[in-house]
Amino acid sequence: MSCHSGYRVPYTITEWNRVRLLFKSSRMHELRECLAILSMWRSRMGDSTPVAISCSDLLVRVAIEELLIESSDEKWMKIEALKMQHCIAIIRCVDIINKTRSDIHYYYYNKKF
Repeated sequence: MSCHSGYRVPYTITEWNRVRLLFKSSRMHELRECLAILSMWRSRMGDSTPVAISCSDLLVRVAIEELLIESSDEKWMKIEALKMQHCIAIIRCVDIINKTRSDIHYYYYNKKF
C-alpha cells in the first residue's frame, strides 16, 4: 500500500493509473477489470475504505448493469433497478461533498491561533 503525506491508500500508482483508464471505458471486460481492482482495494482497507472508492465501485457496477440491459427481455424492471442504483450513487457523492465541507468548516472554526 502506498502512503503519501500521512494518508494510507490501498493502491499502488500502477493500480491507480489503470483504474483511471478503465473507469472511463464502455467495454464490458475493461469495466469488470476495473471493478475487480476496486474490490481488491476495498478488501485491503476493510471497514476504513474511503467513500470515494465505494462510490467508484458503485458507479462501475451501474455502468456494467447499463451494458447488460441492452440484452435483456425484461428491460423495464432492469431500468427501474438501474434508476435506484443511480440514486444511491448520487446520494453517496452528495454525502462525500457534505462531509468534506463540514470537515473544512470544523477545522476553520476550531483551529488554534
